[in-house]
Amino acid sequence: SSSSSFFDSSSCLSISLQLSISFSSPPAYSTIITVPLRCRHSSQSFLFTYYDYDLTLVRAAVIPPSSPSCKISPCPILLTTSGVGVNAENQADAYKFKPSPSSPSFLFSSPNLWLLAPQRDGAHNWEGPGFQN
Repeated sequence: SSSSSFFDSSSCLSISLQLSISFSSPPAYSTIITVPLRCRHSSQSFLFTYYDYDLTLVRAAVIPPSSPSCKISPCPILLTTSGVGVNAENQADAYKFKPSPSSPSFLFSSPNLWLLAPQRDGAHNWEGPGFQN
């Protein structure tokens, strides 16, 4: 049954980190930042960062395959690119489906492939400088 791929957010804990940041060089500055952590199911997208060709830190979203066979042998990767202004998570999460019209939730995975959605920042798409990503 694919019901194990459905995500029940009621099983999530609400977790946040509080970071205390201080700078001693003039002008002295101190603040506390609260960073909430988001609960995600293993079949939903997750974010990671990497260094781009120009050493800027960029994000990408990934949705792992739902088939256990991909844990035994490699599965292909679907690279999905978006236009300017679409973040990586929204691009990845656009690849969802309902297994049946009466299903209570969407599935965010494909059985036999990884979905990779890099984010392209800046005033250009994937041609030219964006292709170097």
